[in-house]
Order: sequence, then structure tokens, then C-alpha cells
Amino acid sequence: MSGSSLRSRRRRTPIQRAARGISGLSSVARSPREGVGPIAPRIAIAGVLGACVIGILLLRLWALTVIGGAEYVERADSNVIRKLPVVAPRGSILDRNGRPIVLNREMRQVTIDLQDVDSDRLDQVVSDLGRVLAPNRFEVSKVTADIRQKIKNAPPGGVEPVIVARDVPDDVIVHYLAEHQTDFPGVDVGPAYTRSYVRHETAAHILGQVGSVTEEDLAAHPSLDLIDKVGRSGLERRYDEYLRGSNGYEAVEVDAAGVRSDAGIRGLPPTPGRNLVTTVDLPLQRTAEKALARAISTAAATADGRDANAGAVVAIDPRNGEVLTLASYPTYDPNVFVQPGLKNERTASWLNNPNNKRMPMLNRAIMGEYPAGSTFKPITAIAAMGEKFMTPDEPIGCPPNLEIMGTDFPNNQDRNLGGIDLGTALEVSCNTYFYKLSIFFDNAAGPVLQKWASKFGLGQRTGIDLPGETGGLMPTPAWRKETYDGFDEVWKPGDSANLSIGQGDLKITVLQMANAYAAIGNGGTLHTPHVAKSIQDIGGRDEVVLPPGETKELNLDPGDLAAVHEGLKRVNTGGNGTATAVFGSFPIPTAGKTGTAEKFPRTDLAWYCGYAPADNPTIAVCSVIDGGGHGGSAAAPVVLAMYQQWFGEDGGNIAGGSAAD
Repeated sequence: MSGSSLRSRRRRTPIQRAARGISGLSSVARSPREGVGPIAPRIAIAGVLGACVIGILLLRLWALTVIGGAEYVERADSNVIRKLPVVAPRGSILDRNGRPIVLNREMRQVTIDLQDVDSDRLDQVVSDLGRVLAPNRFEVSKVTADIRQKIKNAPPGGVEPVIVARDVPDDVIVHYLAEHQTDFPGVDVGPAYTRSYVRHETAAHILGQVGSVTEEDLAAHPSLDLIDKVGRSGLERRYDEYLRGSNGYEAVEVDAAGVRSDAGIRGLPPTPGRNLVTTVDLPLQRTAEKALARAISTAAATADGRDANAGAVVAIDPRNGEVLTLASYPTYDPNVFVQPGLKNERTASWLNNPNNKRMPMLNRAIMGEYPAGSTFKPITAIAAMGEKFMTPDEPIGCPPNLEIMGTDFPNNQDRNLGGIDLGTALEVSCNTYFYKLSIFFDNAAGPVLQKWASKFGLGQRTGIDLPGETGGLMPTPAWRKETYDGFDEVWKPGDSANLSIGQGDLKITVLQMANAYAAIGNGGTLHTPHVAKSIQDIGGRDEVVLPPGETKELNLDPGDLAAVHEGLKRVNTGGNGTATAVFGSFPIPTAGKTGTAEKFPRTDLAWYCGYAPADNPTIAVCSVIDGGGHGGSAAAPVVLAMYQQWFGEDGGNIAGGSAAD
């Protein structure tokens, strides 16, 4: 066997096989001389970099959670559901037959929630908002200044959104603000309601106005919200608790930047206020206001009534004291206080100006205080008969004048009528007849005439359910002593003479006199006049029937009352009646009294008071024209126009009648 074959058959040992395997791995574990660096330094560098990054992240996390934690928790908490108050619509005001006088009109208003606006950004937001809301570039400064003033006037704390614009009419504005919410943090456009006085000037002095809540209101009524509107005058004020509903809220989500979004959460809808049904007859009210304005204009064109510029008229149902009409002139449109615009702002400022001599905001029916003139004479007659100073058939002289304690008191006409009875004295309105009665009163123990006049409610508040009523003045010897010094503090016979014909220091309101005539017409019952009739629920059903107020029986002698009643009928239908020219041809029997009261240095006050039908009256009316001259020619036509409307009858002479009284 050769050597080569021996070598081929030789077996490898395990060690030899292992050596060959190791030599096969040499490509991995090569030496530096083969061109590949070691792995350890690279791993070290990567580890250092990773540790740095992790350290930075941990440091930032620590800063966020420990150092700035409170701030971010506050921001996170602010990104919550916010309840924005929604004002409830006020109840409507209706006339006695359900005709609307005041309704609500839905509008949009712009508010800004100061809680959602950073203080360093507020000025810019206000400037941008002023440019958006201004109707033109000329009013940008004014609108912006108004917004800043409203924010300044907002109560401290900023809990409630500040209303910066009401009745926003432009859809472009609404859409722009909605599309640029990030530029207007805290700004919201939402629905609201405003009053709509649908009859404009009609019944303005009855209705009154609404206004914003004040801090005093909040202190007195904690249930109020700052965004509420409350009644400030008239029925709006007197029955505010019924007319004002319960506010709701709108739920919105507000993020940390003050931007709002629809959270999809249902809010609480407001509960509307309840309707107020009044005793006012709307057609009669409109007729009265037109007739009053016409009478003033007509009187102003005459010599006797050249100073005529104001007046009032009141109509009452003698059966229950319901006020059918209450009008004052000059009047105004309450819408100027609730509808925005520069023109309305100027008008509102003019209306509220205390130096405005026309005083259109003054409710002359319940606040105007006037001498009654000859419309007071029926009271004097009832008092004289009640005290047994005279009888209705007893003849008493009616000379052209009467001297009392050296002072000459003239009649309203120059001729001497001789001895006349009470009916004739009322028919012709003889002053001297009543001057003679005043002597009895002056010699009586105590202020007897004043006592009887007070029984009829004259010189004192009637208690009508309207705020602002004045009481007037019933002059007495005690009052004069308290008011004047020296010679003037003594009550004199001349004072009694003046009072007997409704002159001198006497001051009464048109409402007082209308209520007194209602008592004469109904047989001697004095009702408390009232304007509100009932409160309706949301469904339009009477929920609360308001009580009519106190009723007082005057306990008048039926015979005395019948004598006065007969004389008042003769005023309107007698051959010498001072109002016959006006009412003589009217088909419904009427009764009443004209009056002319001195008001130096202006022309005389013109009065007329009466009731109809004469024997079973359903309406009693008093009207006064300040500076109108004579009652028969200026004031009586106003009442005739109202009778025509109330009874649906034509007739009478609307042009006016006698200038004698």
C-alpha cells in the first residue's frame, strides 16, 4: 500500500475538526488590521445621548406637573360646559277683550363673557368687535366706546356675560362672528327678547317701560339676574312679578382659549312670563287719545285757549271701578326705549330730559294736580244738603257778583238770575249761588266741606294699581296755618268761597274727579279704580283674577243725590245748560258738568266730567285741557267722542259748545 493512500484514509480527530471550525469564523472577529473598528465606543455614545434625551423629557414633565401644574389644571377646568343664561320672554299685556297692546319680539344680542378673555387681549377684542358691530365707519369709535363703557359698568366678578349689543339685525355680522370665533374669545351671539309696543303711543302712560337691572334691584330681589329686564313704570312695574318669567340657560363648551363650541348638551329653556289682561278698552283708548290731541290743537287756535298744550282724560266703569281709558297728552312711543338706533337714543334722551317743558313722560291723568273749577260744585251741593244748610228746591240768589268781607267775588255771567234752585244753579253754573253756600261752611264747626270732599276721595290717592299717583291737596284751616306765616296763615271766608267753586288752593287729579263722578252716577259707591283684571297662564287661561280693590259706601241721602243728578242732566240737555250744545242731540241720555278753572298767568283750564246713560251709567269720564279755556267748548267734545265710540252712536256736536263755563 502506497503512502498516499494511507494519508487519505487517516481520520481527523475531534480537535482537528474544531480547529477548522474556528478558522471559519475569522471573518467576524477580524483584527484592526483588517479595517473594521470596535463596537464598544459606539454603544457608549448612543447611551449618553439617550440618557440626555430622557433627562430632558423627565425635566419637562417635572416642570409641567410641579411648577406649572396649578395653571394648567385651571386651564383644563375652564375647558368645561358653561351655562349661559337665557332671559325669559315677558308676558304680553292685553286689553279687556284680549287685544294685544304689548308683545315680545325675538331678537339677537351680542354678549362678551369676561371670564373667557385674557386681560391682555381684551382691548384688541373690543376694538375688533366695535368695527364689526358699527353700522358704518363713521360710528366705529362711538360703538367701541359704548362697548368699553358697558364692560366698565359691569358688576365686579364678571360672573354674568356683558350685553354689548342688542337687536343685531345683520346676518352678515352674525355669520362673521360665528366663523371667526378664535378672534373673538368670550363673544357670543344668542337669542333674546325685547318689548314690542304694537300700538306705539296708545296707552303709553298706562303701560310704562322696562329697564336693566341695577345693583339696588339685586339687593332687593336676589332672584333677579343681571341680564334681566324689569318694569320701571306703569303696569310693567306694578305687575313685574307676573310679567317676568324664569330664566333658562344654554349649555356650551368653552376651551382654554375662550372659544366656544356646541357641546351637544341640552340646556334649560326659559319659562315665559304670564300675560296681563287689563280693563282697558283699546278702541275707546285710541278714540280718547285722538280726541284729546284734536281738542288741544283746536283750543290753541282760539283766544280763550291759546295756551292749550296738554291734557288728560280718564274713563271708569261706575259699576266696578274698572278703568276703561286713561290718557295723557303729550304722549310718546315706548318703542324708542327698546329699539336700538341713534335716532331713538336721541329721542329717549329728549323724553327723559328734566328741562323738557312739554314733559311727555308725565302721566297727567294720575300725576297732574289741578284746581277743579265748577266740576267741584256737585260736591259742594251734596255737602250743603248733607249738613242741612239748604234744600234742593230752596231758592238762593244768583247775582252778578257777591261781596264777602270786602272782597268782590264775580259770577260767571253778568246778569242777575234772582232766586234759583239747585238744578238751575248747576245747569247755568252760577258761582254766586255757591258763594252763598260757602258762608254756611265758613261758619260751621270744623272743615265741613273738606270732610265731604274727602269722602269722595278728592285730595288723596285713589289707590289705583299704577305707580306714581299723587294725592293732590285738600286745603284746610290747619293746612294753611302750617304752610303760611302771619296774615296768610289764617283761613278766611274768601278761602271757603274759592273752595266752593273748586278754586283757590284745591288741587285734584283727573282720576280723582272721574272716580267721584262715577260714585255720583252709581248712587253713592266709591270703588278703588284699577287697571289690571287678571293674570293668564301660558295656555291663555285666567290663572289669577285680581281683586278689584276696596269699595266704600258713601251713605248719601237718595233725595240729595237725585237732586244733583237732575241738575247734571240739565247741564247737558237744559235750555241754558253749559254743555247742551255738545250733548243735547246725542241719542243716549247723559249727565255731567263743565268747568273753567283759573290758572294764572296762563289761560284757564277747561274741564268736563260726566256719565252715561244718565240713569244707569256704564261709563264715567273726566277730561281736562290745560290752558284750553272753557270746559263746554274745549273739554266736553273729548267726552262726546268717547260716548260715540262706547255706545256706537252718532249725534251731538263734536265742534264744542258754550263758552260760559
